[in-house]
Amino acid sequence: MKYPTVSALCEGVAGAIREKEGSTALINPQDFPDRIKGLEVGGGASGSKMRYFKVVEPLPSAGGGNMAIYGQMKQVTRCEENGEVSISSGCYDSDVLGKTPIAYGLNLDMKVTGFSGEITTVGELLAGNYDDPSYFEEITEEQFYDLNTLLTPQEITFTVSGVEYTALSGMTWEEFCNSDYNIGGQDWKSDDLRFECDGNTIYAYKGDLSSGRVENASPTDTIIANTAYSIRN
Repeated sequence: MKYPTVSALCEGVAGAIREKEGSTALINPQDFPDRIKGLEVGGGASGSKMRYFKVVEPLPSAGGGNMAIYGQMKQVTRCEENGEVSISSGCYDSDVLGKTPIAYGLNLDMKVTGFSGEITTVGELLAGNYDDPSYFEEITEEQFYDLNTLLTPQEITFTVSGVEYTALSGMTWEEFCNSDYNIGGQDWKSDDLRFECDGNTIYAYKGDLSSGRVENASPTDTIIANTAYSIRN
């Protein structure tokens, strides 16, 4: 008997799934059905290893179209109705399912369609055909299957007039201004800035002296990691 125990059978199934996916992490037997559904018939991952990405900014829809990914994929989503977070496999279309994407596990050969109706592959999209690469942050397979890691805000950095600042992922400018991360600009001689929100404007200060306002940003905007913001008088 090839699998004399249930434990040995589970190990065999998990190993077969990992071989087809090109993955290495341990698999909970409860996840076997979804992981098997995500395998392409007759082939695994089309010769490509899965890569995993956390969604930093919501994916846009241009011209009223949807952004959909077809083929083998994994996704972590949050239900907009009840807030439930789950991992699933299959096709994702943000406007149809009513779920907010948190992370993707993607085969680089998969087809992507949407925005203006163009069709490309995930590999081409990630290579630079995306309007703004800051939508995705690559993570490990282990991080993808660790919901606590995905849902816990991570620190990001950004610059304003060449000076680097730290915030939490998903923070708006208003949240940043009211947080302990906004500790700069105490001395007018310093290079860093302190920020204050007023109406639709984000003002920058050194001591009591105003240095201007953050350009192309409003208090309700999410701060984008690795973005270079500038000051306008």
